[in-house]
Amino acid sequence: MILNNAEIVKLNNSLAQFNDSLNMDIDVAYQKLKWSSGIKDTDTKQTVAGMLAVLVQFKNAPEPAIAAAQWRITQDIVDEQNRPGNLYYDIGYAALNE
Repeated sequence: MILNNAEIVKLNNSLAQFNDSLNMDIDVAYQKLKWSSGIKDTDTKQTVAGMLAVLVQFKNAPEPAIAAAQWRITQDIVDEQNRPGNLYYDIGYAALNE
């Protein structure tokens, strides 16, 4: 379940509050998250948007998709600014829930 252009704009508008954006190929980002089990085939678009936001948050990790997947499983990791993943997840999720 990949987001359409309007949904990507909504996600980027939401990420702008952190001076961030999804500046990567959406298909590649989606496949990396699927590979790492960060997203599942049964996820809603809101969940996918939330996890894409977490991927953006952990973009400086050695393996961002693995960091995002670990956050989804344990919810106990933080980014380099000591922010929990739920900050970005909630923003991404809400972007498509409006």
